[in-house]
Amino acid sequence: MAVVCSDRLPLRFAVEPRRSVAHAWNLSVALARGAFVAFIDDDEVPDPRWLAELHAAVSAAGADGGFGPVEVRFDDDVPA
Repeated sequence: MAVVCSDRLPLRFAVEPRRSVAHAWNLSVALARGAFVAFIDDDEVPDPRWLAELHAAVSAAGADGGFGPVEVRFDDDVPA
């Protein structure tokens, strides 16, 4: 696991070696220490404001969770 800290928001990330997105989500939740957990897949590219806007929308709605559109990017050689 690596820890990445900025002056505004401490972020942590981990690599789950087992295949299955469920393993990755479970590891993420187990390692979470804050009140907000966000997931994004490795083939998705977030907008620069994605995390802040997702957090703001979930908080403003008083919701337990939220999701939104993503832009998926594949390598050029991926079959249609």
